[in-house]
Amino acid sequence: MATMTLNEPITTRSVESLNVSQQIGWIHAVFYFVSGLWPLLSPGTFVEVVGDQGSLELTRTIGMLLVATSIGLFFALKRQELTAPLIVIAMADALFLAAFDFYYLTSGQFTVIHLADLLAQGGLFVSWLVALLPARRTSP
Repeated sequence: MATMTLNEPITTRSVESLNVSQQIGWIHAVFYFVSGLWPLLSPGTFVEVVGDQGSLELTRTIGMLLVATSIGLFFALKRQELTAPLIVIAMADALFLAAFDFYYLTSGQFTVIHLADLLAQGGLFVSWLVALLPARRTSP
């Protein structure tokens, strides 16, 4: 199985790898779309569940950026043009949001929602990483 370059769409990879990448992409896109819209459409319930993050404007801005990432993923998946640069952006989002959750967990501001989000973001990051690694060839 060939490895993917930064300019090569995933559609050139094997069908089995493409299906895994598409599945991860759809999960990531839906998760970010819902997560991003939540503080925009219902800031009261967001603060009630997640806790006061200090600045509702900053929380809304992050929400808009998550929606932007999800829209990019939705379009790429619909057109079957999921490329490495977009995946790198999605992976970076997941990694940085996981770091933010880790900070909250280790600074004494522990909430179950931060732990759940840390696990979700870490799961997204690791899933992409595993999907993008070249398959190991086994000898017959």
